[in-house]
Amino acid sequence: MQAEGCPLVYTLRNLETVDNPFWGIKAGDLVDLTVLSFALPSSWKKMIAGNKELNPDNLSADDLFGKKGPKPFGEFPYNLSAFPTTAYSPEQVRGRPHTMRWLAHVSPPAKCATPQVNLCGYLGDWIIEQVWDAYTVCIDGVTVNQPGLGYLF
Repeated sequence: MQAEGCPLVYTLRNLETVDNPFWGIKAGDLVDLTVLSFALPSSWKKMIAGNKELNPDNLSADDLFGKKGPKPFGEFPYNLSAFPTTAYSPEQVRGRPHTMRWLAHVSPPAKCATPQVNLCGYLGDWIIEQVWDAYTVCIDGVTVNQPGLGYLF
C-alpha cells in the first residue's frame, strides 16, 4: 500500500476481546479494529508539494518534508499522541500495565504549533477520504477486501 503512495489503513474484523479490568473490557465480545498509520503517503506529499500556496518556493516533496524543510512541513509527521498524555504523570502510571507506561513520555499535541496540528488534521482528513468506501489491499501477493471506514457510520 505504501509503495503505491496509499495510506496505511487496515481493519481486522471479528476480533474477540479478552478481559481487561483496567479499561473495563469484558472477554468474549467481537470487535472490529481499524489501524491507521500516519506514515507519510507519497501521493499526499506530492499533492501538498504541488500546491503553489502551500509551497511557494516549489521545493520537491522530499525537500519540503525533509529534516531541513520549512515548518510546518519539515520532519512531518510529528510525535503526536492520541491520548490526553498531560493527564498522566509518571507517578500515576507506575505499577500500571506496561502498555500504559509510555503515556507519561509521549509529547502531547499541546507542544505543537497550530500550523503543525492543522497539517496533521489535513493528512487525517485525506486518509479517511481515501479509505471511506470499500477498497482492496495486496499483502504478500494476496488481495484482501477491506470494508472502508464508511461502514462504521
